[in-house]
Amino acid sequence: AKSIHSRGSAAKTIFSRDTQILDDQTEYTDDRTQYTEDQSQYNDDQTLNTADETLNSRRSAAKSIHSRGSAAKTIFSRDTQILDDQTEYTDDRTQYTEDQSQYNDDQTLNTADETLNSRRSAAKSIHSR
Repeated sequence: AKSIHSRGSAAKTIFSRDTQILDDQTEYTDDRTQYTEDQSQYNDDQTLNTADETLNSRRSAAKSIHSRGSAAKTIFSRDTQILDDQTEYTDDRTQYTEDQSQYNDDQTLNTADETLNSRRSAAKSIHSR
């Protein structure tokens, strides 16, 4: 009986350690997710800064060219389309990053579930002895 009790105590220790590992993994995943979101925000900010600089540069160029006629309208229209395309690309990249982050979270939870189920099974096996 003492041996069985000792094994049950060991199983509780293993289960407690595994729970701590899962908590640590979850915290790590949360940190990685936050890092990914921060990186995505930084990338978005950089894209917007570049777009602003490009737009300001194009506006300046368009003003100086305006006196030449319709060429300025064509350039501005093309640049606006480029900026729209860049914005759409940034939105797509942001969505991809969010989808990837969700996938990583799902994978972590799946791993945690598998580990926890394995440990529970082991604990039951040890406890039944």
